[in-house]
Amino acid sequence: MFRVLWFLLLCGIGAAIPYNESLTLRPLERNKLLGLFEFNVESQPSRLIYYNDSAPAQPKAASHYMYFPHVLGPIIETSNTRELHLRFTQGWWDNEEWGKLPYDGRRSGGTGVEVWAVIEADSYHTAKRDWKKLTSTLSGLFCASLNFIDESITTIPNYHASRKPNQNVHVTDPSHDLYLLRAVLPSEPICTENLTPFLKLLPTRGKAGVSTLLDGHKVFDSLWHSMSIDMNTVCEGTECKLQMTQSVNIVIDVLRSLRRKNEGGIPKPTPGEKLRCDESKTYNVWQCFPLGDPTDVAWSLEEIFGRPILGAAFESVPGSTKINVEVDRENWSVSVIDSKEQKVEPKIVDYGLSFDIQEPQAYDVKFSTPDSSKVLTADAPPIKVARSLTGYSQDRGGLRTHFSNPTTSDRKFIYFEFLPWFMRLHLNTLKVSFQDESGSTLLSPEEEKRYIHSRFYRPAIDRKRPSHLELSIVLPPMSTLVLTYEFEKSLLLYAEYPPDANHGFAVEAGMVTVLNEKDDVEYEIRTSSLLLTLPTPDFSMPYNVIILTCTIMSLAFGTVYNLLTKKVITEEELEVIAAQGKLAKLKEVLQKRFKVDSLQMFEDLIWFEDNHLFKLVQDDFHQCRASIFDIGWYVSHHADRLLSKDSPIVQYTVGSYDPSSSKSSHFYNHFPRKASNLDGEHHYISVDHEMVRWLPRKITKQIFPERNGKFTAYPVPTLEELALCNERHGRAYWNRAGIWTCSCDEVDDSSDKHGPQIFEKYEEYVSWRRKMDTEDHNTS
Repeated sequence: MFRVLWFLLLCGIGAAIPYNESLTLRPLERNKLLGLFEFNVESQPSRLIYYNDSAPAQPKAASHYMYFPHVLGPIIETSNTRELHLRFTQGWWDNEEWGKLPYDGRRSGGTGVEVWAVIEADSYHTAKRDWKKLTSTLSGLFCASLNFIDESITTIPNYHASRKPNQNVHVTDPSHDLYLLRAVLPSEPICTENLTPFLKLLPTRGKAGVSTLLDGHKVFDSLWHSMSIDMNTVCEGTECKLQMTQSVNIVIDVLRSLRRKNEGGIPKPTPGEKLRCDESKTYNVWQCFPLGDPTDVAWSLEEIFGRPILGAAFESVPGSTKINVEVDRENWSVSVIDSKEQKVEPKIVDYGLSFDIQEPQAYDVKFSTPDSSKVLTADAPPIKVARSLTGYSQDRGGLRTHFSNPTTSDRKFIYFEFLPWFMRLHLNTLKVSFQDESGSTLLSPEEEKRYIHSRFYRPAIDRKRPSHLELSIVLPPMSTLVLTYEFEKSLLLYAEYPPDANHGFAVEAGMVTVLNEKDDVEYEIRTSSLLLTLPTPDFSMPYNVIILTCTIMSLAFGTVYNLLTKKVITEEELEVIAAQGKLAKLKEVLQKRFKVDSLQMFEDLIWFEDNHLFKLVQDDFHQCRASIFDIGWYVSHHADRLLSKDSPIVQYTVGSYDPSSSKSSHFYNHFPRKASNLDGEHHYISVDHEMVRWLPRKITKQIFPERNGKFTAYPVPTLEELALCNERHGRAYWNRAGIWTCSCDEVDDSSDKHGPQIFEKYEEYVSWRRKMDTEDHNTS
């Protein structure tokens, strides 16, 4: 008895469940499949309340949503939205092969995201405030860029035939009005992050029922897909409830989906034995004319979507989950099989088959046909429309729109055109031409009235509102009407360009609303969106300006800073300061101690910033005893370390006195300096193969008195000295003392009894010196 009562209770609750869902499948030509997912839900009745943000306190309606999504209900109520229509659409609908749009186009939008809303408000300013609140909250809910909707892309349609507010909606105050607002984001991409919150609105959360097939990888791999939410407020007396319909419409390429399932995501070449060739044409191992797609096919929904249908939305509730298949029953075999391999008994209907799913099992729908080209005839759309851009200049362009009536009766429709503010429409350039079987004719303004019964045009305001054009047109059967007009392209501010400005700017689709004899909506269709190119600036110019400006400022700052921080003195003052410096004092001490008249070559080593020897002697000088020998020992010690062949400051390899020696000398003093003659790279010394320090004779006599007779050094010009001599156009030579000299004056190059007085080459001086030494030796 208890089980019977519990079963009756469940049946009573199931009958009262305000939720149902359905999946409609329809094979199309060329092995395509149209899938229509529909989910209907409504809230519990409650009293309609107007929310005023400026009011200090206001009553709050007691809402119990049951199966209606709780996250969406408060958004609708607090923004005073009485109707909401949200569209997410991508792809291209082929009306030549697939016929009319599903649901007569009422649940399909243009490319991108489209929002329509009817808002109750006491003024248009208040309606815009609630509109901004609505779009901002929907942006966060659906992970879309709806928060970028502002007044510059928001329009208010003038003809409400396409979106008449529900006549059953009552305003809470007679002084309030209903405002219809519309906005489109044509460049908004549609992806999984939009589908996930869409499924979370369902009471099943995508875990049961037909919604389990909606996988993002499969839905967005389709040729065309559209997600929509349509919410209306229906009132009976003082009680109102929200009715919402969610739809997902997709067109799937069956063969491509099966190929990806079998081969994976990466395409692979078809093996030769699997090629389908037309044998009526040339056919051999080298040539193959491929046949069209196979028509003898068999597949299932689990193969297409990668998963089965996981039971009904609500168990044991008749009508909560239905599967409808629109096929030609004579050519197609369709069956619904559960996880127990048992078939679900179908219900024969006019359009095909209908299956009622109630048990908590996995279901799969299987299709098979010997000829997949035999499908139900698609209904042709009552109006065909095509729109394109004309012109190629950077400052002007044009639009061309074709309207065709393929039916045998007159068709009345309203054409909505919303252009962004940077497309300045010139309505005076509007030209209308009519085409029928007799030919094409350009209509005069008076003749245009036969087809265009009324016009509405609201010009754009820069950064405030878009251009708004609406035309009420009546088109005779089997005829075409062509509209052409021009527009001017505006320049944008630097910050108004998108990241990829050269890609172009998306222009939203135009909308055609076909009306019947009672002026009710019969069909809706949208044109394709357009990609407009605007003149773009050189975005690298600010970077170049910044770099140039910073460079100039740094140069100017450096110069001014040097003038402010450094003291400018004359050359005479510099000589006085140098004479009183530490280097001058050391020079004076060495001259007095060692009785040296000239330390020219020694200065070349310890000169100013390159005075490594001077710095070391200066650092350790306080340890020296005041005797000539100690000072000599210190200088000898540092000279031996710094001027040796392993020294990083001065290095050269000792060569023999023989001019045939090929050993070269290298000198380093913060930059490479090679010891070189004017005509050779050899440095010759006159003793054995020992190292000779680069010091004048008078210094070596004091430092190395016991070895002075064995050491002889001849100066060799450095690269700096050679460069300086060449720069001054001087004459370089060696005198009889072995000193290299560069003179800019005339030089006495006469000879005497001892031979030449100057030598152009170092080898000449060496030969002369050897000759003199030999003569002196013979004389002694």
